[in-house]
Amino acid sequence: MYWKCQKEAGSNELLNQITEQIPNPVLVSNEAGWVIGANGAVMRLTGWSFQELTTGRMTVFRHNSPIDDWYNLGGDEGHGLEVCLEKQDGMRLKLPIESVFTYRPPGQAVVAILREFSPQQEEYVQNLLTKYIIRAQEDERKRVSRELHDELGQNIYSVLVGLQVLEKAMPEAVQIQNLQQMVARSLAMLKNIAVELRPSTLDDLGLAAAIRSFLKHFEQTYGIEGQLTVSGEQHRYEPEIETALYRICQEAMLNVAKYAKVTEVQVFLQNYPDQLNLIVEDQGVGFDVGQLEIQGTGLGLYGMKERAQLVGGKVEIVSQVNLGTRVQATIPLTEKGGIWHAH
Repeated sequence: MYWKCQKEAGSNELLNQITEQIPNPVLVSNEAGWVIGANGAVMRLTGWSFQELTTGRMTVFRHNSPIDDWYNLGGDEGHGLEVCLEKQDGMRLKLPIESVFTYRPPGQAVVAILREFSPQQEEYVQNLLTKYIIRAQEDERKRVSRELHDELGQNIYSVLVGLQVLEKAMPEAVQIQNLQQMVARSLAMLKNIAVELRPSTLDDLGLAAAIRSFLKHFEQTYGIEGQLTVSGEQHRYEPEIETALYRICQEAMLNVAKYAKVTEVQVFLQNYPDQLNLIVEDQGVGFDVGQLEIQGTGLGLYGMKERAQLVGGKVEIVSQVNLGTRVQATIPLTEKGGIWHAH
């Protein structure tokens, strides 16, 4: 235990022994809120030296509201409180107080034992938040896509029908024909945008049907033929799995269009009892995978890997210059075809 005043250190030998045995961060503050003691876990967590820690005050919150007079709290009253700490890298942490008690060295003070997330817990929470954000994005994409198709799409189609009726009444009006073409193109663009945002086939018919529909649209857009081969017994999987693999397929195909210089691409969807594989393979120009990661260009690699990891899977890329590229996403499954969680 580190103390600002050597006199306090000598008079609290038992507290020193206890706090250094505790893996949790422990902070000691005086009535004014200044840090006067801390164990090694605090320095490890924040990156600060003890001398640097004592230049700041402890900010204690309850329900996001700062508490000024908190040194009289004790025991169970510590629950619901948080201490705000700033790490050396500038990141701000709010750590829950597990317990708090007062004691009386020379000058009244309070001891706060904090609860720190383990790296595994932090990773779990981060993944949970990322998964929530992606799910919220997909829900919003779905909502906007349906509104574009059902509302705006129907309105534009009604305008197109009205122009067709008007053309029959005024066949000599060239401007009406031009307007018809413009409206028809706008309607087609709107449908494409709606599909790219969130294809209804993914929700209604499943992953294989959605990929087939996407490949057809991809060929019309980029002139690259996509062949889908499905093996194994097909199932409907959890929405998170189907969405993740569909977005990975989209990203991989977009890379093919941008960089591969090919006229066709092969897509494989392999259904196994314990895992689901998606493979996008081309015979294009390829690239040096190691150099790609060094340069950090990514080609959407980070996004693909993150989506796969959120459903317990992984993405591997194999490529050689002039020998093509293979992107494989592998998702382990439970017996019921759900997400497999490692324990």
